[in-house]
Amino acid sequence: MTSLGSGTGDLRDLAEGANYLFLSYLVSFIAFIVEIAALAAAGFTGITAAIRGAPPPGIARSVVTEVLAGIVAALVLSLVAVLLSLKGFYHLQLYDSLKYGIGYTGVKIGVAAVVLILLGALAALASHGGSLIGVWTGASLLIIGFIIALVSLVFIAVALWRLGDEEGGGLVRLGVVLWVLGIILAITRVGGLLAFIGSLLIMIGARDIRNKALARLRYAEAPMSPSGMSANR
Repeated sequence: MTSLGSGTGDLRDLAEGANYLFLSYLVSFIAFIVEIAALAAAGFTGITAAIRGAPPPGIARSVVTEVLAGIVAALVLSLVAVLLSLKGFYHLQLYDSLKYGIGYTGVKIGVAAVVLILLGALAALASHGGSLIGVWTGASLLIIGFIIALVSLVFIAVALWRLGDEEGGGLVRLGVVLWVLGIILAITRVGGLLAFIGSLLIMIGARDIRNKALARLRYAEAPMSPSGMSANR
């Protein structure tokens, strides 16, 4: 086992973990672009249909179909991003469980939070205009889900901040600061922009950590020259 750097595990796990986090954020950006593209396409469809004199019900049906298709595609890609993130923190906690175990836990409880939020939304919609018990059940699940989601975000932010300790991780820490500020200011346009930039910096920083870890791994595993120096040096 190659044990270099601040972690106690194999550098391969550091490289793998950082790589999966990079891919996770990349897929998240693709999901965001798909959703924006679907909304733009729906708007274009609605305007074009209205100009051509299509009946309102037909226009509404086309717009709703395109919006729903975009949402479904974005949700599927978001699920892939979550799974990649889970895989990433799994490898990172193998590399250093004390530093990154909190991130692995954060992603797992984050999945639970998403499930609770979805169940709460479905329960509230199903009981719309019906019994108050169904409404209260849905609202309770939503509240619990959002509280767990907040805890999940805190855990993940702590793990990402610690990831900034690794060689090449400077952008990760800057990204975490902007990402957290973006979440705090989520109700404003500035908040969304900060979260977007922060996520982009985290993605680039994860790639840099991966590349640095792979370079250190190649150096550590390179054959030694007669002088005792690595042949790659």
